[in-house]
Amino acid sequence: MLRGSVHDENSWSLGGTAGNAGLFGTAADVARFGEMLRQGGAVDEVRVLRPDTVAEMTRDQLPPPIDPGFRHGLGVRIGDLHWMGTLATAGAYGHTGFTGTSLLVDPSRDLVVVLLTNRVHPSREWSDIAEIRRAVAEFAADT
Repeated sequence: MLRGSVHDENSWSLGGTAGNAGLFGTAADVARFGEMLRQGGAVDEVRVLRPDTVAEMTRDQLPPPIDPGFRHGLGVRIGDLHWMGTLATAGAYGHTGFTGTSLLVDPSRDLVVVLLTNRVHPSREWSDIAEIRRAVAEFAADT
């Protein structure tokens, strides 16, 4: 059995378990989660979240005066050009992870994009992962 290891110093200082340390899953599992969100809370005829819950997750929750360059739902960024690229203008939303992972959902294109990386191994000095995230998202949109 393979077990993941947290690459987060905060989690490490708390013994390896902390709520900010993220989730572990396969690309297929993360894609299935994204597909569930894209379909309004159900996947393969199994309801996981109520449609109104998904609507709240993907609705802008920031007050208008707050503008970090993207909008924010409950747990997802909405229209973040920095890593979504051209998909940001299509109503896409998603979440990024510390080690360079991302989940991008674009309901208008019926598209879910998953990127699982490990930008901190063997060193943290090599990458600006946003450029890679953006390239993968735009490639997926073009295919």
